[in-house]
Amino acid sequence: MHFNNDLNINIVNNTFSNNISDSNGGVICIDSIDNTLNLDLNLTSNTFEKNEGVNGGAIYINDNNNSLEKRNDRSYIMIINDNIFKENKAENYGGALYSRINTTISSISHSKNNIFKHNKSGILGGAIYSQNSREYNILDLQYNNENVFKDNTANDIINDYTSKPAYISLNTTINTWGNRITSGNFLPMLFILYDEYDNIMNITNYYNNIILKVNLEKKFKSKHILGNEKNYYLTGNIASFASGKCNFNNLRIYANPDTYLLRLSIEGYKDKIELKFSDIEIEIKECNNNEIKRIDTLKNITYCETPICMDSCPIQQSAICIPPSNNTIENDPTKNICKCLDGWKETNCNTKIMVDIR
Repeated sequence: MHFNNDLNINIVNNTFSNNISDSNGGVICIDSIDNTLNLDLNLTSNTFEKNEGVNGGAIYINDNNNSLEKRNDRSYIMIINDNIFKENKAENYGGALYSRINTTISSISHSKNNIFKHNKSGILGGAIYSQNSREYNILDLQYNNENVFKDNTANDIINDYTSKPAYISLNTTINTWGNRITSGNFLPMLFILYDEYDNIMNITNYYNNIILKVNLEKKFKSKHILGNEKNYYLTGNIASFASGKCNFNNLRIYANPDTYLLRLSIEGYKDKIELKFSDIEIEIKECNNNEIKRIDTLKNITYCETPICMDSCPIQQSAICIPPSNNTIENDPTKNICKCLDGWKETNCNTKIMVDIR
């Protein structure tokens, strides 16, 4: 059943089973409601069983308003109560129900006592997929516990309901201000992708095309710095999501001592995703005494390296490698010092110091 224009739909005490659509909505398709001034939908005490569609195995509701602005001239009332959605299937999204609405639903709308069980989708939303933000949702799923979900799957993984990507959080213990590192060091960070219902989007790699890029900017100079410019730059600063996570394990900062801001940008995705964290303040300090100060002559940047000693130095066992007293800009294993840890001696720190306590 395909509906559009001004609609008053009242479906009560019906059973819909084994309907198959090669388009959206195995049973009900309400399309292009952006051209609809009034929509009054009442679905009560119905059974939707073993229906199939491309999106929305049983029901598909779509609003083509891409502006994402509220449409205060519209009146959408949706009452969905006491229905059973069982063993419906969507090729892509929303095994039972798919909704994409960019107009606020009337406050008198409600949904309760619906049962969603054993519905399936190929990508996301085993029972329900919402392509819109939470304020436009047909069913207030996060705070409404009056609907029952059981064994709904997306891509053969339990997934009752989900939405498009909603926000990204920083999952690394790091201050948004006051972080101090030396130039050339790593700053690993982990970001997590969530949907509107605070679920990690980890059951599909469909959103692997979302790319995060970490950008560097001086705090007191509002000039965006690209990677090929002098003064400071980043390496390992581009990564994509896999199973809902974006890892920057190799993020490395090269910069002269100063205060900087790390800012995140999103590429490869056209819809809005909220970043739930502030810019990250980084203070680049002078090299530590146990580091060697190097110079990138092409970019006029100083950076720090951990001293490298000869292979015969048992680092992490009984010795550490330190710079020579006349610390130069060279990291030369033949000049760096293999220093024995307490309790060890000899040239290669391979002999324990024995104490006679008699």
